[in-house]
Amino acid sequence: MADSDPRKVVGNRVWAKACHVTNYAECARRYGSNSKLKYVSGIVIEVRLERSNNNRVRTMVVGEFDFGDEVKTACMNLRSVKRADEILATGHNIVVPNVNPMDEFVDTGVVIDTSTIPLPTPTGKCTVEVHGVK
Repeated sequence: MADSDPRKVVGNRVWAKACHVTNYAECARRYGSNSKLKYVSGIVIEVRLERSNNNRVRTMVVGEFDFGDEVKTACMNLRSVKRADEILATGHNIVVPNVNPMDEFVDTGVVIDTSTIPLPTPTGKCTVEVHGVK
């Protein structure tokens, strides 16, 4: 019987939790309180079968995962890797590659012409009340 699991095909896109790909401290620095929930995208580069200490066979997946500013290679159990269609269908917290969510300024390429924005016109007296004093 042919194995039809797309996570075992080299070159396929997979998703894994960021805390499984890298250490928890880096995930907390990047994603804050959502560090245990974020998924990152990766490409399968190797699939191998290993024997555990109790002589059971486990499937290990080696993938390159994109964190936006760097690519990390991680080896993890097949149970920790999700199919691309499974993650996108369930709407998990995912990280879009090549975007750093911690950046304060993101250049979208959209230019806004501020000369066409109407400015408010003064309408007479302006009174300011601070703690009951005018």
